[in-house]
Amino acid sequence: FLSVLFAKGSGSGEMDKPYLISNVDQLIFYSRITADAIRTKYWTRCARLTDDIDATEKGTEVVLGKSATYPYRSTFDGDKHFIKLNISYASTPAAFISYMSSGTIKNLILKGNVTNTGSGKTSWLSGFIGVADLDREPIRIENCVSAVTLTNPNGGTINLGGFVGELAIIRPGSSGN
Repeated sequence: FLSVLFAKGSGSGEMDKPYLISNVDQLIFYSRITADAIRTKYWTRCARLTDDIDATEKGTEVVLGKSATYPYRSTFDGDKHFIKLNISYASTPAAFISYMSSGTIKNLILKGNVTNTGSGKTSWLSGFIGVADLDREPIRIENCVSAVTLTNPNGGTINLGGFVGELAIIRPGSSGN
């Protein structure tokens, strides 16, 4: 039933039959199902872009893996397309993928802005992954381009990177840093 919510020709979300994403609404839906606390079978569903996406008007709605409890753990294939972002967070980490614990990001170009609007605290800023959890499975970033402007206008300590803001080991019950 989920394939009707994605682009025509979408598969089941398996590696060889990924969900196809052609617009910002499908990207938002994918963000939500891969972080669903109840329907855990969607956590590892794969996706592939079929078109460039301008997500600048959607802010954090398009962010994957928004919490350390429900990190992104799948494969996202940009298929040489771009996503244009405009993400502002008062808390961190600020990135296209806030937390990632396993999987692959490949063939994706990210453009736009990622901003931490919180004041005077430690910030993790990145184009792709805010915090990469190294305690689980491997994380791969392949054939990607980060053309994202990272901004921390209110000061504080910054951990930033074009691809990864911080490498960490996140154990159950820990804050992740």
